[in-house]
Amino acid sequence: MAKRIRGLFDEQDKLERISKLGDPLERLIKSIEWSLFRSVLNGVFVKEAKGPGGRPPFDYVMMFKILILQEYFGLSDEQLEFQIKDRFSFMRFLGLGIYNKVPDSNTI
Repeated sequence: MAKRIRGLFDEQDKLERISKLGDPLERLIKSIEWSLFRSVLNGVFVKEAKGPGGRPPFDYVMMFKILILQEYFGLSDEQLEFQIKDRFSFMRFLGLGIYNKVPDSNTI
C-alpha cells in the first residue's frame, strides 16, 4: 500500500467529515453571535502594561469559549489543553487551526 502524501486540504476534509457526523459545537458556532461578547469581555479584562515586553493576551472571546468547553465536557485545565490540541472540533469551535498557538493549562 502506497503511503499517502498529506495535502493542503486535509484539515478542511477532516472538518467537513466531522460536520457530516453532526458536530454539536458547530451548531453553537452558528447559533450564537460570539462577537457580541467581545466589548463586555474587553472591558472587564482591561490590563495596563507594567512595562515593555511580555506576550500579548489570548483573545478574550476565545478564552470565554474555552471555559464553555471546560464546563460542558467536565475537563480539568490539563485535560482541556490536551483536548484542544487533539480535537479538530474543539479547534474549529475556538477559531484555531492546527498551527495556531493554544493556551497552556496554566493560562486556562
